[in-house]
Amino acid sequence: MKKRNNTIIYLNILSIVTFCVICINLFLYVNKGLNKVYKEKYLRVENSILYYPSFNDEKDNYIAEYLNIIDPSKVDTLKYKVNYIGNFINILFVSYYNNVITDYY
Repeated sequence: MKKRNNTIIYLNILSIVTFCVICINLFLYVNKGLNKVYKEKYLRVENSILYYPSFNDEKDNYIAEYLNIIDPSKVDTLKYKVNYIGNFINILFVSYYNNVITDYY
């Protein structure tokens, strides 16, 4: 009976260790995919601060076009969020005036 109890304890310990190793590897795998592939930059235009990502590729041209059409009299802060969907990158710009959201792009 004692041998059977020891076997059950060892199997439980082995199961817990296996579960922990799987969880750690899954966390490392997911975390590796979330590394930033851009640098955060900002631009001061009059009294506005425009935060934007820089990718060092053709996406920067589209970002620069958008930054050029922003009216600094209507936007005092521009922030962004970057989402990765498979191989695609989605950038959402949110403009603020007096801490109130004025536009999304």
